[in-house]
Amino acid sequence: MSSIDYDYLLANAYYNEASLIEAVEGYFSCKVRVVERVDSTVYMEAYSGDEFLFGVYLIRCAAGYAWESNITGGEFRYKQKVIIALDKENAGMDMVAKVIGFFIGLSRKDRQEVLVKSDVHDDIFHVKGEEITWNKGFYGQYKNLLQV
Repeated sequence: MSSIDYDYLLANAYYNEASLIEAVEGYFSCKVRVVERVDSTVYMEAYSGDEFLFGVYLIRCAAGYAWESNITGGEFRYKQKVIIALDKENAGMDMVAKVIGFFIGLSRKDRQEVLVKSDVHDDIFHVKGEEITWNKGFYGQYKNLLQV
């Protein structure tokens, strides 16, 4: 399976396995199962019945990593990353909008600085405090599908 990854970068670690599974299952009305644990990475898969929906990665970056962000105009430093990996064949605009909606919901709950990016769209949005800064091209293309 070839995937398009949507990355939710958190300035500080927030999620553990159980809390992320609860968030994904609650938002997407699916079941999540842990497939593999390797060092600081947990790989999970989300299913609706027997149908595979997407992969989910929970990655702790204890030493911290940086992403050169177009939205922030500099390095965005993060200590945890959640990835939703959509199968390219099932990554239609509706599903992408649903993933972004999920990340917006997480950002409201987390109450910390986050950056969302993808392989295809580069930076998508940045949250600091109560302010969301969008990639204007992405927002223009998806605004009618997003529920923000």
